[in-house]
Amino acid sequence: MAKQQIVSISGDGGTSEDTIAIPFDGEKLEQLFSMITRGLVWYHWRVYLESGYEVQTQTVTAYGLQVYEDKLLRKNARNRVCEDLGNGTFAYEGAQAVDDPAVTVWKFRIYGGLASYEDDISPSTLGSHLVSMTGPSAAFTRAQT
Repeated sequence: MAKQQIVSISGDGGTSEDTIAIPFDGEKLEQLFSMITRGLVWYHWRVYLESGYEVQTQTVTAYGLQVYEDKLLRKNARNRVCEDLGNGTFAYEGAQAVDDPAVTVWKFRIYGGLASYEDDISPSTLGSHLVSMTGPSAAFTRAQT
């Protein structure tokens, strides 16, 4: 495959481990998981995201995942779902807001925690989960300003 390379990454206990790095478009992966999120909201809770609602998906570091779990996933919820398909091949957890059924938060793990990095392959940029949120577009706009 073009541009694939062998890289050393930090393993447990400070050891270094060689692995194959394959460049890919992270934005396209996030777009895919936004579509998957729309489908899961419908599949589990029969909620269609109307005009004025959107999905935002991000690949998160371990710290970012902890923030999402503490601030959103562990709060009171109308409904929750936790699935593991294919023994870790595709695992997800979702929670639905109490006051608006179209407001949800999801975390995804693929291939047992596929490691992804930004341009520099360093532990601080490691992401092994994706997080998606659904909600009113206006709320996302306010959060970005």
